[in-house]
Amino acid sequence: MIKLKSVAFHLTYYCENKCSYCYIGNEGRKIHPSFKKVKKVIEKLAGDGVEKMFLIGGDPCSYPDLKNIIKLIKKLGLKVYILSNTLNFSRSLDFFIKNIDGFEATILGSMPQEHDIEAKRKGAYDILINNVKRLNKSGKSVKICLSLHGGNFDKVLKTVKNLIENEKINIRKLGIQRIIPRGRALNSLEYSLTKDQVNSIFKQLHRIRNNYNLKIDIKDPFPLCIVDKNYRYLQAGPCKDGFQIGSINFNGDMARCGADARFSLGNIFKIKNLQQFWRENPILVDFRGRKWLPEICQRCKLLEKCGGGCSLSRCTNKDHDWDILLSF
Repeated sequence: MIKLKSVAFHLTYYCENKCSYCYIGNEGRKIHPSFKKVKKVIEKLAGDGVEKMFLIGGDPCSYPDLKNIIKLIKKLGLKVYILSNTLNFSRSLDFFIKNIDGFEATILGSMPQEHDIEAKRKGAYDILINNVKRLNKSGKSVKICLSLHGGNFDKVLKTVKNLIENEKINIRKLGIQRIIPRGRALNSLEYSLTKDQVNSIFKQLHRIRNNYNLKIDIKDPFPLCIVDKNYRYLQAGPCKDGFQIGSINFNGDMARCGADARFSLGNIFKIKNLQQFWRENPILVDFRGRKWLPEICQRCKLLEKCGGGCSLSRCTNKDHDWDILLSF
């Protein structure tokens, strides 16, 4: 049975990094939403049966009342995870270690200068790495996410090697993300990957598995028909967004995908039964049915493993569309 169990919650749009491809865009970046507004959304979600919250942004660590937000979520009995560009917690690190169930960080380059250039902020790499090391020292491993595009696809292995061998980072899992034409990259395919680049990524991931025995989580799946047969095992399954995971912003607007926060399916305060809405919304039902995919995909034996790839990888005004890589 389809159930909305987890939400990617956009706690704030504020972020000191200025990545040119950020899916949020430029609006609403300067002011944090009020605690009262955020509290109302969280309480509504908890009351409607949501079990896990993934705090994203912007940078959720920049939210001034983060400690009280975490207290509220735990009081309501939910698990809480955080994805941050800084992991820059206050001196109350012990509190966050005790109450946050999982930490994730996005690394933007294989070396400090590369990361800072992508983030358009000097010192961004050092801030993040130092905070990851603080968490490691306190016994917490961190999931490292890589946002891949045509300019850095060949540096996956180099980035992981630097983190493990030089920085001595304890990585819990490696997450692989794609850049979608949303936000600051709206209607631009500048950051899209080619078939050859995808296979280069998979080849590097294979070496990472062999060299470091590191778990791989391809968060934005690729069409497996374009991937070398020897490396298809690395992709565990299709995208989970739209099935058991959804996206909510601090206004209560719901979207299917956390990377497409602006495509609203509706507002949770205007939805009488959230779980029923999640099961029966026509856009979501259509997405899950996959009849919108090319006929060749619908007949493919690999479909259940890849779901056709990432449905937001092409320029479209829809919630979902063909993966741009299907053209190969």
